[in-house]
Amino acid sequence: MKNRIINLIDFEKVNALLEGFNKTTGFLTAILDLDGIVLSKSGWRQICTEFHRINPETAKKCKISDTVLAGKMAEGEKYHFYKCLNGLVDVAIPVIIKGEHIANLFTGQFFFEKPDYSFFIKQAQKYGFNEKIYLDALAKVPVVSEEEVKMAMDFLLDMTELIAEISLQRIEQNELNEALKESEEKYRLLHEAAGVGISYYSTEGNVISYNKIAAQNMNGKPEDFAGKSIFDLYPTSTAEFFMDRIIKAVLSETPQEYEDEVQIQNVVKWFNSIYTRIEDSNHKITGIQIISADITTRKLAEEEVINLNKKLEKKVEKRTQELSNSQNALLNLVEDIHEKSNQLQQSTEKLEAKNKELETFTYSVSHDLKAPLRGIDGYSRLLEEIYSDKLEGEGLKFIKTIREGTKQMNQLIEDLLAYSRLERSIFRTSSFNIKELIETIVKLLNNEISVNKASVSLNVDDCEIDTDYDGLSIVLRNLLENAIKFSSKVDLPQIKILLKENVNSWLLTVKDNGIGFDMKYHDRIFEIFQRLNLPEQYAGTGIGLAMVNKSVIRMNGKIWAESSPGNGAKFYLEIPKYHKS
Repeated sequence: MKNRIINLIDFEKVNALLEGFNKTTGFLTAILDLDGIVLSKSGWRQICTEFHRINPETAKKCKISDTVLAGKMAEGEKYHFYKCLNGLVDVAIPVIIKGEHIANLFTGQFFFEKPDYSFFIKQAQKYGFNEKIYLDALAKVPVVSEEEVKMAMDFLLDMTELIAEISLQRIEQNELNEALKESEEKYRLLHEAAGVGISYYSTEGNVISYNKIAAQNMNGKPEDFAGKSIFDLYPTSTAEFFMDRIIKAVLSETPQEYEDEVQIQNVVKWFNSIYTRIEDSNHKITGIQIISADITTRKLAEEEVINLNKKLEKKVEKRTQELSNSQNALLNLVEDIHEKSNQLQQSTEKLEAKNKELETFTYSVSHDLKAPLRGIDGYSRLLEEIYSDKLEGEGLKFIKTIREGTKQMNQLIEDLLAYSRLERSIFRTSSFNIKELIETIVKLLNNEISVNKASVSLNVDDCEIDTDYDGLSIVLRNLLENAIKFSSKVDLPQIKILLKENVNSWLLTVKDNGIGFDMKYHDRIFEIFQRLNLPEQYAGTGIGLAMVNKSVIRMNGKIWAESSPGNGAKFYLEIPKYHKS
């Protein structure tokens, strides 16, 4: 790990910084790794380069001094002064990147006071140095005050932080590049090898691109369709039908889903298609994405089930008439019904398997879409942090729009994943304290409650209920989040939670004094992607109440609301009691 980080240090920039520091202050510098290997140096003294670090014996002393200083750095000091075994003063500063101590920056080879010449004369005699040249080199070693050294240390501390910051940026850049490369590859594979057809059209109905499956659905190759009009691909009546779908998708803020029977070269196929409009960073609509799954097999299975039921009904009717004439007809009828029921069961299982396959695909697509979002968010964050001083006000606004868009898309994907997990989760009934659950959820949302200056009051007794704990947690959290959100713009937001026990059920009420809604939209609010307000007014994805509704259905309960514009809303949740024998 240390070697990988060291390799990412831009020593060309580091050397330029250290050379400039040496020329300006006269202080020499060097960077050594934790094994004592010199990675960079600037302005070393003649007495060290031509004597101490050349002679094997004095070089050992240098190595020992470097090791002692490195050890002090491991103890957590910002920097440490040390008189080396060859008589000069050295100072070391740790280089730490991402919490990892990877090297030390050394300065020194100076004296705090006039040196003892007798020590160095003895050293020259002991190690066979040319005494005159050695003492001349000694005379070039500066005597500096401790105050001067401390000022230089403050500068070098800033320099090590700058080295760490530059290196960290390169590390993060490499990680982002790797993540982007991985996400681009995944998206390419998803686009080219997905089990569904993905096509893009302009708002005028011209083909922008087809993936392989979309082209195969049309009995061709992707390059056969680029640039063609929808009127080139279908008869006029069919093209006008699909053009109408494209126009509706352009006008709609939410994806539009259809099941269509299409004749392609005398072959009839069925497709489940989702039309979604595409917007650029300025919210200008640039085209339409169509995701199409071939459901012909499923439709044929459904048709087969219907035909079998019709045949079975006719046989039942016929056998019933024969029953009055013969008892033997009854036995034959039972056997035939049993056989046809088995066939019906097999067809139903096939249908369920196809639905399961479609559900799994939806989860996979939602999950894999998060990868390119991380790349987009990472690069836009780097643009904002590194180049904000070079961008005009409009450029910063564009980056902010990108980041907000990726945040909103990421939340939509998270909600879709949660919705998908809810589809596959196992319903488990357990006994638990309802008041404790509500208090826990209120505590989890305490920050949102505090920010919106809302008050939450509970009229709930300590009592045990039997139902699905996870499902009820999802319901209560979403209802309370909605109450906080849609009462956030009133002067004194007030939220009340009440629990009433009936003979066969529990009735839970969540009441707020927020903006409310028109009751003509009552059923619509529990459908997925359905919203009554614009995203810029109240954030959200239109999935929360759909999850509430699905959870309540799984608990065999009921959910409904009462409201009017400007007068808040009441949501009622009725949970059946499970009587223990």
